[in-house]
Amino acid sequence: MGSRNNFSMIEKCINEHKIYDAYDMLDKEIALLGNWDLEQELENAKNTYRYMLEYMINGTVDPQSKSLYLKLVQQAFSMCDSASRGSRIKKNTGDKYCATLNSLPDGTNLQNIFTALETYGEASKRNVNPDSQKVKERKDDHERTLLQMFNHIWTSPQWSNSDKECANAMLMSENIDDNDNAILVSAATLSLFEYFDIRKLEFLFDAYEAGCTIASQRALVGIIMIIIRYDGRLKNYPEISARMALISDDNKSFKENAYTILTQLQLSKDTDKVNAKMRNEIIPEIMKSGKFRQTGFGFEEIDEALTKNDENPDWSKSGSKLNEKLAEMTELQMEGADVYMGTFSQLKSYPFFNDIAHWFYPFDIKHPALGDFEKNHSSKIMPMIKAILNAGPFSNSDKYSFCFMLSSIGGIEQSMMTNKMAEGMLDEEAGSIFKNAETMQPKAKDFSRQYIYDLYRFFNLYLYRTQFSNPFNDVDGAYTPLKATLLGSLMEDRRQVMEYAEFLMKKKYYTEASKLFESLSPALVEDDAELWQKLAFCYQKSNNPQALEAYINADSLKPDSTWTISHEAHAARMFGNFKLAAECYNRLLENDSDNIKYLKRKSECLIADENYEEALPVLYKINYLDESSTVAKRMIAWCLLMTNKLDKAISTYEDICTEGASANDWMNLGHCLLASGKMKEAVNAYTSGMKATINDKGNAEEFDKGMEADAEILSRFNIGKEELRMILDAIRFSCEN
Repeated sequence: MGSRNNFSMIEKCINEHKIYDAYDMLDKEIALLGNWDLEQELENAKNTYRYMLEYMINGTVDPQSKSLYLKLVQQAFSMCDSASRGSRIKKNTGDKYCATLNSLPDGTNLQNIFTALETYGEASKRNVNPDSQKVKERKDDHERTLLQMFNHIWTSPQWSNSDKECANAMLMSENIDDNDNAILVSAATLSLFEYFDIRKLEFLFDAYEAGCTIASQRALVGIIMIIIRYDGRLKNYPEISARMALISDDNKSFKENAYTILTQLQLSKDTDKVNAKMRNEIIPEIMKSGKFRQTGFGFEEIDEALTKNDENPDWSKSGSKLNEKLAEMTELQMEGADVYMGTFSQLKSYPFFNDIAHWFYPFDIKHPALGDFEKNHSSKIMPMIKAILNAGPFSNSDKYSFCFMLSSIGGIEQSMMTNKMAEGMLDEEAGSIFKNAETMQPKAKDFSRQYIYDLYRFFNLYLYRTQFSNPFNDVDGAYTPLKATLLGSLMEDRRQVMEYAEFLMKKKYYTEASKLFESLSPALVEDDAELWQKLAFCYQKSNNPQALEAYINADSLKPDSTWTISHEAHAARMFGNFKLAAECYNRLLENDSDNIKYLKRKSECLIADENYEEALPVLYKINYLDESSTVAKRMIAWCLLMTNKLDKAISTYEDICTEGASANDWMNLGHCLLASGKMKEAVNAYTSGMKATINDKGNAEEFDKGMEADAEILSRFNIGKEELRMILDAIRFSCEN
């Protein structure tokens, strides 16, 4: 029976338009399945392709040939997916997909599910007593229907037109709840992660355009993730390209929503880093302050009256660091970082999460799994709980975890926590904040953010997660519109591209950011110095030599920018243009002549460019400004050596080579003495250098390499390699004594 690798090879052949090879491999895989319908479909496709090729060879002009070929390519993909799914089911290795499919009642279909959900919706509108036993039973039936719907859709084969029409009818039905449609969209998306289905993807587009906000945002998240996942394949579906273009033109909020989702997807890539920072830096600092204690719900400020003493608060300097960490945590939350993944990852073992569908449920405090949650908690604190659930940046699955945890707390602990929360409600200011939070209406970005949190948790925490291909691991680098051809329309808005590029730059995804800056066509905005600066900076951070040219462009447009000149200098050094770098440092020194950093960098560039004579006065000035530094003295000594001012060089190196001198200092002193014809003194200096190397490294290998590396320099003083080798041997004999 064929493996997924076999089908990946078939898909690769189709993408490369090796249709014959794809058919050949498909033939073998379908034969193993014993699926007569699929065999017949493949045979018909082969015959159509043969006739098409015959017409082409015979020179027959067929205006429909391009569209026919495209349909054959699409059909080949479809047959590959069907065969792959069929092979998986026939093997029935007990994976969650097959187990779920096998658990569905016979005859399960979308139409029956649609009817059941509509019936429930109609009955709910007529409901008089929400606490009646009949209503509770109806809710239980509704829950079973939702689970059945989700499991049916995510394990379903490719949809027919009638399946898609039925799904669309559910979206448009006034009797079906928005949350139910959100689950419907999630099921279709999860199915697409398993196997591509053009009709399910088209349904997501329909859901985005026609659905309520929660379903619409979930659909758009799915569209973007699926488009990125199947970028290569989707180039063969012009109808999807046309759909994207139409939405981009007609829907004013589409691009804004799409960039919000790309941003959130990008932030998800840093979730592990964020939680490591929370665990290792932020939380320890908060706890160390003594002002907070950790509870099951997060952090609780300790009453100042209980810890007050007469010590001067100025004696403690921890406050500023605490404030810094609290501000950092707040900034991460405001940005959209998933700061609670670590906390709630420990709370996904409740039986509720055994059902895949529940990972995608919009939160409902009246869900049957929570029982009589509101009745079981004090009326004093329920507004507080609801406010926390509404105002907190929690995913839907985290909210369920939160409620399950609350329900699991009993006895004294629950009483203490209840009292503490009730006290909070008595605070007038806090009470008003929570009251507002309870009635606050979520925005589109809130729905997409929470949904991405939910997706991330499912693919990273679900018990059987290894059986799923994690889409969050599939993207190398950053999420950008350039990741998929069909996201090209997002590149049309210069402002949004700029903002997103700046976001990526801030997150240190410099290569991807530079590509977005490039896309802004600097030729068309040649007077935009800031754009050139940002492009140059990203190039530089990604070790791209184009950085230098970009800095030069920025410099020409804004020649008085110290930032640009200093970075241009750095880039010039980085990429070996030492002459230009020195010129840049000269410009910087015009306004800040005693800046030691600029003087040092200028001297380094002059030395690297072998302009030793010009470097010397710069180095003498550095030495004058900072007499305690030996760095300038070393560079002076080296320049003196390279300009054949050997007596001064020897004197300077002897000044340096006191107690604690490096092996390299002794070696350079040896070079000066050797060049002066003072062989014995040179060997003594070299010996000190070799001993220093042995003491530091345990052997003389590094010293030998250093001497060999300087052979070219010594050749300037007529010291050949043979002589140098003999000197090294003499040093070794000297070290033995």
